[in-house]
Amino acid sequence: MTKRTINWKKYVYEFLAIFLSVSLAFGFSKWNEQRNKRETADKLILEIKNGLKLDANDLHDNMIGHTNALKQVNFMRDFILGKKVGQDTIGKYYNTLFYDYISIQNRSAYESLKSKGLEIIRDDSLRLEIISLYDYYFEIIEKLEEDYSAGQYFMNYYKPMGEILYDYMVFDDKGSISEIRSINKLPAKDKSALLLYLDNMAINRTLSAKSYEAVHEKVEDLISRLEDLE
Repeated sequence: MTKRTINWKKYVYEFLAIFLSVSLAFGFSKWNEQRNKRETADKLILEIKNGLKLDANDLHDNMIGHTNALKQVNFMRDFILGKKVGQDTIGKYYNTLFYDYISIQNRSAYESLKSKGLEIIRDDSLRLEIISLYDYYFEIIEKLEEDYSAGQYFMNYYKPMGEILYDYMVFDDKGSISEIRSINKLPAKDKSALLLYLDNMAINRTLSAKSYEAVHEKVEDLISRLEDLE
């Protein structure tokens, strides 16, 4: 009876070959997964950067809008206090007092990033900067424009100020205000009401303008940082 000899070397080689193949396949799969994550992150970062450039323009325009409205508040205050002002622009300035603004951000890329998992942004400080901008600073601006009742200028001030000044307004053929006659005979109570309205408007316009300025700076800083990654 012959004794079978087991070729252990052959089995060891086969085991090592199988182990190596599985390890390489697993490693490649892992590497491919990480590569896909990096590509996804790079794509979303580019989309976020492009969206932020549009947001920066909108933020700047709204900041300028509130700043100009603040100038009109001071113009109308001078008029009510009896100081000499240009009547050729008073109609335009008066209407500007009541302009409301809306805050719209391009959030699609950020929402895509959240759906993919924020952790694909491997830089912790960059990830935090992106999150804080969209979920904190943009929220502040949105609440100031849409939820903050004192910042609703048309709703709060157009009718009460108009009711006081209507009798003094002169309209042109197009129905636009061409002049507001002297209000020297306006009762002191009404003048005080107008000045109080304007004071409240000035406070809130200043708050909005400074908030826009601060958030605009945050956006520009993040854009610069994202561009450095390219």
